[in-house]
Amino acid sequence: MPPESAARTLWLNGQAVQTCAGTLHALLAERGLDAAPRAFACAVNGTFIPRARWAEQPLAAQDRIDIVAPVVGG
Repeated sequence: MPPESAARTLWLNGQAVQTCAGTLHALLAERGLDAAPRAFACAVNGTFIPRARWAEQPLAAQDRIDIVAPVVGG
C-alpha cells in the first residue's frame, strides 16, 4: 500500500480534487464515503475496482476516479 504523501490532483467524478490519499479506500474515507450506508461502485481510470480491493488500489496524480450509485426504478 503506498504511503500517504504530498497532495496531488485527482479527478473525482469529473472534478479536480487535491488529496494526500494513497489508496482508493483512503480517498473515500477522506471524502466521508467509506462508511456510507448506500451502495456504490468505483472505477479508476475506467476500470471497475471491486470493493475488496479498495484498500490496496493505489492512486497516482491525474487518476480519474468515478463513483457511481445504482438507480432504482425506470
